[in-house]
Amino acid sequence: MGKLDMSAMNQVKTRLESQGGSNVGFAKLAQGKNIIRVLQPKGDKTSFFTEGFVHFGLGADGKKMVTCLKTFDEHERCPVCEYVEQLQRSRDAGDKKLADRIKRKKRIYINILSRDDDSETKDEPKVLPIGVTVLKGLLDTICDPDYRDITDFEHGRDVTINRKGQMLKTEYSVIPKPNESPASTVYSEEELDEKMADLDSLFRKQSYDELSLIINGDDDGGESNEPEIKGVAKKSSGNMDYDEMEPEELLELCEKRGIEIPEKANKLKIITLLSAYDEESNGNEDDDVMDSITAAIEARKNKK
Repeated sequence: MGKLDMSAMNQVKTRLESQGGSNVGFAKLAQGKNIIRVLQPKGDKTSFFTEGFVHFGLGADGKKMVTCLKTFDEHERCPVCEYVEQLQRSRDAGDKKLADRIKRKKRIYINILSRDDDSETKDEPKVLPIGVTVLKGLLDTICDPDYRDITDFEHGRDVTINRKGQMLKTEYSVIPKPNESPASTVYSEEELDEKMADLDSLFRKQSYDELSLIINGDDDGGESNEPEIKGVAKKSSGNMDYDEMEPEELLELCEKRGIEIPEKANKLKIITLLSAYDEESNGNEDDDVMDSITAAIEARKNKK
């Protein structure tokens, strides 16, 4: 009969509390106007956002996400990036498709309060994944002497992020509110800070050897560290989230896979073509992946 190790449990509890934001949910920009409050840097940090790179489609089941080691140091060796480079040099179509799926992708996170939220958690901070266009709009506003620090708890400003258009023609704009306002009337600045997520902890660093095991499907089968956006359905098939990809990335995938794009095709049409391609090749995908992994293992053995 097992017995609970209370000392170990207390250590885990302390670690989770130090990370902060254990109950924080995730938000997503809807079509049209999104009124939010971008929150101040957590604790003693000096930036309101964090950014990094991740690799999707890894692990024994092809569903694991890991943080690229180049997130922490661009000069650091990342076994997944090295594997991608090897696959890209291959003449095999399956290798190139695998390389597209697992190559690093940029992720940017900010802590926010959603002013449009009318649920029971409307006063709770959430993490919002954003793209470079929105980040640039926020930084342009902050660097404008007429607005300055819009994240200040007492004298900051809400902003409206407009998501206009669809598919390839989607555009974003950031418009600050004219008047200053407190971030919250429910929580103090200290209470809000405690509830906010530690954004840096969303990018979990693993060792080179650990990532190598994951590439080979020898990982421990633990959960992916990809934050899940509750209530948001993935519109793509397979392991790639086409809906979250930039138009240029989708067009690049089509070109590499030899998919013909009709004239004036919108993003939805391109996603449909990519999804159809995935379904058609799904039967051979596992064999392609395993063959690629086997080739990588053999290549490493030969180098030793």
